[in-house]
Amino acid sequence: MPRSHLRRTTGFTLIELLVVIAIIALLIGLLLPAVQKVREAAARAKCTNNLKQLGIACHAYHDVNGGTLPAGGTVLGNVYTGDKGSWLFYLAPFFEQDAAFQTATNLTVPDVSSVNGPIRMTQPKILLCPSDNYSKPYFTGGVGYSNYAASIGPQQGRSYVGCADPWTPLYSNRPDLGYTASGDIYGGSKPINIRGMFGSRWGAKVRFADATDGLSNTILAGETISGEHRYMRQLTGWAGGGGDLSQICLTIIPINTRTPDGPINPCNGPTGDAVMGNWSYSIGFKSLHTSGANFVFGDGAVRFLNQNINMDTYQLLGCRNDGHVIDGTQY
Repeated sequence: MPRSHLRRTTGFTLIELLVVIAIIALLIGLLLPAVQKVREAAARAKCTNNLKQLGIACHAYHDVNGGTLPAGGTVLGNVYTGDKGSWLFYLAPFFEQDAAFQTATNLTVPDVSSVNGPIRMTQPKILLCPSDNYSKPYFTGGVGYSNYAASIGPQQGRSYVGCADPWTPLYSNRPDLGYTASGDIYGGSKPINIRGMFGSRWGAKVRFADATDGLSNTILAGETISGEHRYMRQLTGWAGGGGDLSQICLTIIPINTRTPDGPINPCNGPTGDAVMGNWSYSIGFKSLHTSGANFVFGDGAVRFLNQNINMDTYQLLGCRNDGHVIDGTQY
């Protein structure tokens, strides 16, 4: 009787298939962090370039506008006289946004964003850090925003009861570091003694010559998370604010201090919790990069400052005229 021949089929057994899947999962686990690191490195490089361009724009503006930086003002008899838009609004022609700037036809109102809709709705890419996801439903009205804010240095925050932050008593008045108290950030009806490279609504305009510590030792601007900035997420966006608080940050608040959403007006409360409505908490420099944020200094150099930087050193970098020279080994 002829012997029957059994044909053996080839293929993966269940065990072999599971081994292959395990190997693939292991490779993905090994490669994914590397891909994420490359992506973040690219985002930081783009962010660095954005700040570099804003630094160049500041110098260009300074050179053709009487040797001052934009968005300062004074108060005389409770009447505000000064720039009507943010520092970024006045820099727009110097970072290739002149067409948008020209749409602002009314510069006589206290806040250009209130009547000049087209520029308010414009979203310059140079103002966006790639590490931020830009998907923020709380930016109503379609306003453009910015991940970059000007520095007013170790300026006192809001002094309202229940709204004061814990860092103002520690860092807003430091004669031992070379500067004294500068008053409430909003200033009431009097100009305030601005310590950084920019003034807020109630502070006089600043000149590069005022940075007696040296431009390379003084922070010009840095990163913020626009959705966690009390004013940035209002309807003023990146362009408006009348030289007010919309696009500025303090150095007295530690880098990357996050401010999650909370009650609309927590300043009515007794403790001033770290929530979105608390102005003082929200206007510190912060980013979605790991362990720190990018800053552009007065000389145009961009440096990444670690969030664990010594706070005294941080104040000296924020203050333009404290009499100290900080070298790179100190941060």
